[in-house]
Amino acid sequence: MLSRMLSIVSSQPTGNSLSSSSRKDPVPVTRAEPLPNTQELWANHEYRHIMQMTYGDDMQDGMWICCCGAETHITHLTGPHPFQHLTCSRCDHVFCKSCISSPILVPITLNMIELMRILPSYEAQRLRVGQACAKCGLTHRATGDDVKFVPQCACGAHRTEDWVVFAICSPQGYHFDPIVTSVQLKTRWQEAKQEALHLKRSESAPAPEIIPGKGLKRSNAVRKARSNWI
Repeated sequence: MLSRMLSIVSSQPTGNSLSSSSRKDPVPVTRAEPLPNTQELWANHEYRHIMQMTYGDDMQDGMWICCCGAETHITHLTGPHPFQHLTCSRCDHVFCKSCISSPILVPITLNMIELMRILPSYEAQRLRVGQACAKCGLTHRATGDDVKFVPQCACGAHRTEDWVVFAICSPQGYHFDPIVTSVQLKTRWQEAKQEALHLKRSESAPAPEIIPGKGLKRSNAVRKARSNWI
């Protein structure tokens, strides 16, 4: 178990320097989420020494998995662009509704924003909503009590229904154990791929032949099996 965890840790980004969500973005940047006291956070963690050595007193706030399977770790930033550019570090794919992300970045619908207004926590959370440009991946924070979105991105693209609307939720689970979060998201990604593959195979399967007046045409094997039942 320990050796497996060490192999996963070796592929995780360390927290020694705060980087933005894409190589397109400049550094340094200003964090929006307060960092926890890691000594207290990991006091009862089974691998607290490894966690402290790997992430120290600085870490990112979450991650997302691209449709291609690549991980990108992200940090919630202050200002109008909460995650800078959400583009895959491997294939440059822009974050879409089929990508999978940790709770810091939760795709939602516009109708869900209307429901959020009636929640007791809405007053404190009203600006934790944004959208991502479908062309370049630049994220835009919604503003105002009525949650206004920018109509156009800096790249020139106009806002369309293809732009992913998201809520910015809690980074606590990722902060406590980025490795477990990574494993959970990878599992979800693999399950989604298997489901999509199964659906594709079902859609491509030939439809059964129907004989007029006799219903479905059965194979010789089926007819032989039924004859043995009689």
